[in-house]
Amino acid sequence: MASDVEICNRALRQLGAIRITSLTGDSKEARACNDVFSSVRRALLRSSTWNFAIKRVKLAALTSTPAWGFDSEFALPADSIKILEVDGFSDDEWAVEGRKIVSEDATELDVRYLADVEDANLFDDLFIDCFAARLALELCETLTQSNTKKAAAKEWYTDRIRVARLHDAIEGTPTVQEESAWIDAIG
Repeated sequence: MASDVEICNRALRQLGAIRITSLTGDSKEARACNDVFSSVRRALLRSSTWNFAIKRVKLAALTSTPAWGFDSEFALPADSIKILEVDGFSDDEWAVEGRKIVSEDATELDVRYLADVEDANLFDDLFIDCFAARLALELCETLTQSNTKKAAAKEWYTDRIRVARLHDAIEGTPTVQEESAWIDAIG
């Protein structure tokens, strides 16, 4: 299984940079990796519906209520990166506002969401490829100042994310999208 350092070293190897032994090391490479590692991980997780990061939970309503527009509010799960679905409600019957979900009258919500997975051992192998490629792209300017390497890193990332999204989408049941008023108007 991969570790945070191994993921960084894959990125550094792609850039031709010196490898690291820890994210808390004193080298320029370790400091650069440490600076962007968490934010790149969260952004990459949020950018697609990664199957390994999907969780389901039942949320109980808070005692407080929204000032107007909705009847109930629910605290988002602490590890939530992105809400995917609120079961039993159409998209116009709930919304994410701050760190809460507001909805029509409900005492409980069944929620499917993307979690902020921090343990590299839980990452999908193709996600690891994408993560390393995205790190290389983010680190390139700081470590190489080379437009050629930056272009190569961007190409590597673009290829890896395309492949990973394709394979991740194949696993599981397709999400049925509700028709919107825009589609109804055209039909």
